[in-house]
Amino acid sequence: MQDKETIILEATLKLLVERGFYATPVSEIARQSKLSVGIIYHYFENKEALIRQLYFHIKKRFIMALLAGVPDHLGGLEVLKKVWFNAFTYYVEHPLDTLFLEQYENSPYFIFNPDESFAPEFDLFVSKLQHDIENGVYANLPLLVFYDMTLGVAMSLAKRQIAKMIELDSVALEKIADAVYRSVQAV
Repeated sequence: MQDKETIILEATLKLLVERGFYATPVSEIARQSKLSVGIIYHYFENKEALIRQLYFHIKKRFIMALLAGVPDHLGGLEVLKKVWFNAFTYYVEHPLDTLFLEQYENSPYFIFNPDESFAPEFDLFVSKLQHDIENGVYANLPLLVFYDMTLGVAMSLAKRQIAKMIELDSVALEKIADAVYRSVQAV
C-alpha cells in the first residue's frame, strides 16, 4: 500500500496533466486521492508546495532512470547514447510524468536553479559532461542548450510516439541517437 504523501502526489499528477495547474483545486486533489483536504495540508503547506514537491518527486525518478545501467567506466558517446535511450524509454513508459515535466518547466511555477541537486549521481554525471565540454569533446554550449539538443529531442520524439504520431523502432532510435550526438560533438 502506498503512503498518503505518494497517493496525494499521484492524484495531483493525474489531475494536473488532465486539467492544468489553475483548473486543479486542492479539493479536487482530495477527491481524486480519497483523502481529506486537511490531510493534504498536513503534508503540504499549500498547492504551490505540493506542485513543487511533485516536480522534485518526478524529476528524481526520471534522473534515476536516466542513469540506470550507465557504468562509471564508460565515457563519451557510449554514455551519452545510453542516457539518451534511457530518457526516451522513460518518457514513453511514463507519459504522465513526461507531460507534467514539460508543463511544469514551462510554467510560472518553475524557477531554474543551476545549483539545485536531485541526486549525487546526476551531479557527478553533469560534472563529467562539463569536463568533456571544457576539454573539447563536445561543442562549447551552455548546459541547457546541450540538454535541449539531446534529451529535449528524446522528449519531443517520445511525446510524438505517445500520441501515436510516429512509431520508432530500435534501428531508427539508434540512427537518431547517433545524429543527436554528432550535433553536439566538437568540430
